[in-house]
Amino acid sequence: MSKRITVREVREALYREGRGQLSSGNGEASTTALGTFLHNACHSLLHSGDSAGLPVALQNADDDPATWPKLIREHLYQHCIGPKLTEHHAALQSSGSQVYSLWIAVGEMSNWLAGLCEVVAKTHDLTPPAAAERFIAEYVTSEVGLECEFHSPKWSEPVILSGIADLIVRIPNKPVACIVELKLGQASLEIDLAQVCLYHQMLNQSENSISANASTSLAIVHFSPECTERVFSEAQLKVSNATLLELVGRLAGVVQQPATVGTPPKELKSLEPEPEIEMPVSKEIQEQAKAIIGLYREFNITINQVGDPIMGPTFIRHRFSPGRGVKVSKVMGHSQEVTMRLALGNQVVISAEGNAVTFDVQRSDRQTVTFEAIEQQLRDGSEFFGSSKFLIGVDLNGEVEQGDFASTENSHLLVAGTTGSGKSEWLRTMMASLIINNTPDSVQFLLIDPKRVAFSDLKGSPYLLRPIVYPGDTDVVEVLNDLVEIMESRYSLFGAAGVDDMKEFVQSTNQALPRIVCIVDEYADLVSQTGKVKKEIESKISRLGFKARAAGIHLVLATQDPRKESVTGTIKGNMTTRIALKTQNAIDSQLCIGEKGAESLLGYGDLFYKAVGSLKRFQAPLLSDERREELFMPQTSETTPEELISVSETEE
Repeated sequence: MSKRITVREVREALYREGRGQLSSGNGEASTTALGTFLHNACHSLLHSGDSAGLPVALQNADDDPATWPKLIREHLYQHCIGPKLTEHHAALQSSGSQVYSLWIAVGEMSNWLAGLCEVVAKTHDLTPPAAAERFIAEYVTSEVGLECEFHSPKWSEPVILSGIADLIVRIPNKPVACIVELKLGQASLEIDLAQVCLYHQMLNQSENSISANASTSLAIVHFSPECTERVFSEAQLKVSNATLLELVGRLAGVVQQPATVGTPPKELKSLEPEPEIEMPVSKEIQEQAKAIIGLYREFNITINQVGDPIMGPTFIRHRFSPGRGVKVSKVMGHSQEVTMRLALGNQVVISAEGNAVTFDVQRSDRQTVTFEAIEQQLRDGSEFFGSSKFLIGVDLNGEVEQGDFASTENSHLLVAGTTGSGKSEWLRTMMASLIINNTPDSVQFLLIDPKRVAFSDLKGSPYLLRPIVYPGDTDVVEVLNDLVEIMESRYSLFGAAGVDDMKEFVQSTNQALPRIVCIVDEYADLVSQTGKVKKEIESKISRLGFKARAAGIHLVLATQDPRKESVTGTIKGNMTTRIALKTQNAIDSQLCIGEKGAESLLGYGDLFYKAVGSLKRFQAPLLSDERREELFMPQTSETTPEELISVSETEE
């Protein structure tokens, strides 16, 4: 006798523990229907005898693969999506954003499938429709039922786990089998990894021909609505088998002692995916790389392409190595010529990276990265009271970069960016990343807002140490002096407890202290006044910058105008991390990050990050109005901000 459970039940158990959002989109019925439209459209496309099939979509395609995605997308709309939208027009009248997400997902799926067909065509020297036929026959199966039986000496009986994979796709010329999830909702890395581990074992026991020769890696692909791909090695997948076995047993009710399904095992949380699957790069982008090489040939400079271009959400990165005898500085000195000659609009950012020179070219179809899309990657089960990690941005592969206020390199931040750069939005997103991993007992914000508009959503929030400080209404010197006093009182507590910093104090005494993040927007305006007030503000800032980190107090100074009169050498010396969004000119870039380049950023969250090591480029996610309200709106709290300044014992 065996117990049966499904992969869906495992996912739901993890979702219930807060590791992802169970429903797609906003959970409305219309969103569920649109997800079904996408699902059915894809399956029609992958049946060669269907009038909506992929070979029919490409029957009139020429040899230029760049045109194939459009043909597939138009074919899908004509035969699958369009009729369904017309049929359900009345029910979808109030679902414009969901319909838009569906259309983005259809476009992403068309690009993805066209890229795979292109590889099949090149591998087997086939015409587009013939390549589509062969792709369907040899490289993909849909609605794949999988099942395997688990055993454990600790169980009262075996457990049969079953599931249905939307698609299993083998990447041509790569030993990688992809589990494709046709979803409009966002993905969760931890839950995806758990699901992939389970499918890995199920595939090993199956006779599926698509995955038979692809045992080294397994990947999961989402359309949410943008296409995201994560590939995991077989070694990674085997690490978590034992702990997943425990989870399966508890869900099936075959474990003798009762146990509560908790958070995903540590092995799942600690695993990081290997680099994403390298999908075929479009012909247009490859031609762009060739054009850059040809242009430098006109300058009598030889450069050689290194690897394929990398497509990020905001820009495309080309990598080149200087030819023999060519200096890097000679390659980097032609940014304006490349921009003008190739008619690129925004200036190309040329940087040295390792043994190559990178050329970052703005995408013509720039993508928006949302905070909600990467929120699960930010979840942080902290080893002690609260979390000190904050979001910096998202890299070219969609992976998040986080800083840590508790570290010496990220203890205080200097943020610069002109109007339209996304500076204020970055500050709010950084705060949101702290709020999702903390309570008002573990993090507090002290906000100083000279322009009175940056933090209005936080009025009355329990996360405020004190009401938002508006210079002119409140004496900023007194506020900073109070913060210095809190710092000194904490050091007195540490001395009495025989510890050196906040982390040791919390661990040794089991008493809670809130981490305090003091954010000053428009710092240059704050210190633009002359005389005694300016000196006192700079004195307090310098003192806090020098010794506040160990006390759990951190400064974030933001400004549109990083003039040397305001961002003095002492201030820069204490601001260990620099965030430069688009600056007004190269001088402002130099003052913030110590080098030119930020003046050529693309605005709206495109940023440079510099702490220890070389400059890195990221895209700041956009925090939606709805999510910002959920995180920032006032909540009921029986504890006042003033009480949180002092030490309060945590509940046992």
